[in-house]
Amino acid sequence: MNALKKIFIVLGIGLICFSYTTNAQQGNIWYFGEGAGLNFNVTPPQPLTNGILNTNEGCASICNKTGSLLFYTDGITVYNKNHQAMPNGTGLLGNSSSTQSAIIIPNPGDTNLYYIFTADCVENSFVNGYNYSLVDMRLDGGLGNITVQKNINLSSSSTERLTAVKAANGIDYWVITKGINNNRFMVYKVDCNGINPNPVISDVGVSHIFDPSQYSGAGAIKASPDGKKICVAIAWPVAMAELFDFDNTTGKLSNPVDLTGYTSGYIFIYGIEFSPNSKLLYVSTSLNQTINQYDISSGSTATINASKFVINTSPFYPAALQLSPDKRIFVASNLTPSVSVINNPDVYGAGCNLSLGSINLAGRLCKAGLPAYIASFFDVTNHIDFTHSFVDCHVQFNGTTDLSGNLSWNWDFGDGTFGSGQTISHSFKKVGTYNITLTVKSTASACGLPLTDSFTITKPITINNVFAVDYDYAGNCVNQPTQFSDSTVLTIGNITSRTWYFGDGSPTSNALNPVHTYASVGIYNVKLLISTSGVCNADSIIKQVHIETMPSTVFLPTNGCINQAVQFTDNSTNPVSGVGQWKWFFGDGDSSVLQNPVHTYLNYGNYTAQLQVASPHGCKAAAITQPIVIDSKPVAAFDYQYPCLDKPTVFSNSSSNAFGSMIYNWQFGDNSSAAITNPSHQYTIANNYTAQLTVSTANGCSTSVTKPVIVVATFANAGRDTIALYDQHFQLNGSGGGSYLWSAATNLSSAIIANPVARLKKDETFTLQTTNADGCVATDIVVIKVVTNFDVFVPTAFTPNGDGINDILKPLPIGIDHLNYFKVYNRYGQEVFTTKELGKGWNGKISGALQPQGAFVWIVQAVDIFGKVITKKGTTLLIP
Repeated sequence: MNALKKIFIVLGIGLICFSYTTNAQQGNIWYFGEGAGLNFNVTPPQPLTNGILNTNEGCASICNKTGSLLFYTDGITVYNKNHQAMPNGTGLLGNSSSTQSAIIIPNPGDTNLYYIFTADCVENSFVNGYNYSLVDMRLDGGLGNITVQKNINLSSSSTERLTAVKAANGIDYWVITKGINNNRFMVYKVDCNGINPNPVISDVGVSHIFDPSQYSGAGAIKASPDGKKICVAIAWPVAMAELFDFDNTTGKLSNPVDLTGYTSGYIFIYGIEFSPNSKLLYVSTSLNQTINQYDISSGSTATINASKFVINTSPFYPAALQLSPDKRIFVASNLTPSVSVINNPDVYGAGCNLSLGSINLAGRLCKAGLPAYIASFFDVTNHIDFTHSFVDCHVQFNGTTDLSGNLSWNWDFGDGTFGSGQTISHSFKKVGTYNITLTVKSTASACGLPLTDSFTITKPITINNVFAVDYDYAGNCVNQPTQFSDSTVLTIGNITSRTWYFGDGSPTSNALNPVHTYASVGIYNVKLLISTSGVCNADSIIKQVHIETMPSTVFLPTNGCINQAVQFTDNSTNPVSGVGQWKWFFGDGDSSVLQNPVHTYLNYGNYTAQLQVASPHGCKAAAITQPIVIDSKPVAAFDYQYPCLDKPTVFSNSSSNAFGSMIYNWQFGDNSSAAITNPSHQYTIANNYTAQLTVSTANGCSTSVTKPVIVVATFANAGRDTIALYDQHFQLNGSGGGSYLWSAATNLSSAIIANPVARLKKDETFTLQTTNADGCVATDIVVIKVVTNFDVFVPTAFTPNGDGINDILKPLPIGIDHLNYFKVYNRYGQEVFTTKELGKGWNGKISGALQPQGAFVWIVQAVDIFGKVITKKGTTLLIP
């Protein structure tokens, strides 16, 4: 950093945290025993009942790095995530009575490939030895299958023991096995090229002599999570466990430590597990009914054996021990409906907190075994650390790690600043406690594929005194004053002098807060040098000061609507230095630093918006303002009189708006429109319409309202024109309305009924006006011809168009007793109609076809009531 600080520091040790990336989630799904299972993807882990294993002891399962199940096995059959046997997944050479029948190892260079190592059992005299099979997850539609590499023998000298741990490079794996009738360990390297069939040999420790009656080849082998220790349980007859150093660079075992002190006899030492921090060891003795804890951190045989502590206060029959993803140790007991848990396995003594039968298996049974995993999956070893020291008024940090590969070092100093590098100096500006965080990433490659591990550690550091040289400045404009302000923090000693160097060749200044004007655009290195009477004689800081031209601020007035987004657009310019900073104030208390912000006003009214812009490094122009009008949203409303066909309907507008003028758009539903406040509209076709009123403001704020408009046809029928006898009563036949009004009314019995009685002495024309329930009016007329004697008349025209008016051509009799005939002829003299019945007539059709317009001849002969024969003829016009 540029500024030196005089710092007195205290390293706090009350809180040291670390985290890391591991493969722990690959062990998140367990299947074991008689259909038992556990899901560690949830907290606390939940029992699973969908597994189909039925194994007395060894088993293994594997997930991907997000904790999703891939497959599991008892060393004989391999089941995919759907709990179906893989097509080539049967007949593996493990055994369900083998302590560690199987373990699954990923190929470091290919996430689709997994090796299943298997171990035979005592009962089978180990005839199958150690073998491996290869699973390719790309087969069987992504469910995985065993390839042709199946049951590949590694060694015929075997026990029931299999374990694995990562190699020192953090990429490859070691698979550790134990021979029989010797003290030989065979350690196989698994790298991106596959399995090296030539193991690393270590002849060390006691020999394991085969005796099927004494289970001398049974019992577990485990590696510590940090990869530095191996421990083997010898079930019988030696009744001991052996602890070894393990070199995870070479694969060699050495320095055996015999964990003795067990009562001779058939006590069956079986389960082995290390604590997550690799400092404690746990050994189960099934028939002795104990779990013994050892502190192995000293490395001394005597000290380790002296640390033996029996963690259970009640007897039970412990079998397999297995670290879990939640950093606890799970304990199997044969044929029990639950598993026990060591809750704090990193704690020595009773504080490790063994909880018997605390995890229920939902009706499934635990047996002697639990799934086997690569020990490194559960490694909590902090592979990184850092120290600090005071160097030349700085705090110097130095990171350490045992990781290999390409390393990156990233520091968070807890004060908002960051740094990189294994060794780094930092200066704090304030007294206080800071949490220093170091993150180390190790990047390597396997077969050309990148592999990364990441570890993080956090420690608190308390800063009691600070000497921090710093300054602030305001004003970045050319030919304008730039104000510099000394902000140095000094908690020990006194400032004896200060010198400012402005970087443009101008004289220095000794002022506390000088003002300087730059004549040219550019970047200037401004230095402040402080001398003190304290431990550090002098310190300085250099900052780059950017001097730029002032922008020209421009934006246009913008109007909008309440509760709707309003776009503001900056049109400012600065040809030399450009525009890089914006500060908008919208006039309602809100602001923005975007160049072209969008803002929503929650209230209507007149506002004043302000914009201030600056060059990229802060040469500010004067702010400008523009008026902003925000309209309220109108409320659209209207009503109308009942609409009558072919009559104007008045629409009454009752819309309102709290702020802003209103513009109207009417749509009447018949492709007609209007833009006035209260329009009238005449519908010419009876129908159901939807009328819509849209009310808008000048700013485009709008609402709409619709209403149904039902237009019905109004009908009036005054009856057919007819003939009446002079001064004789006859009845008019009106219809079609809710109410009636006849005129001329002086000759009627009533003017307001449908069928009044008339008595006429001269020809008369009556007008009928009908009114329906909505007030719509219709009219019709009827002509009455008055005659003085009996006669028969035929209309001069008729309209057979089906409208119910004058559709039939027929004689109109007055005082007629009967017809002799009524005949109609076309222009060719052909008879088209004949009848003798009063009231019958011609409908204008010949053979069902309506005739075109034209004149037709008729002849009628009738006999009146006194027996007088009346014969008449004439022409009638047919109007279709």
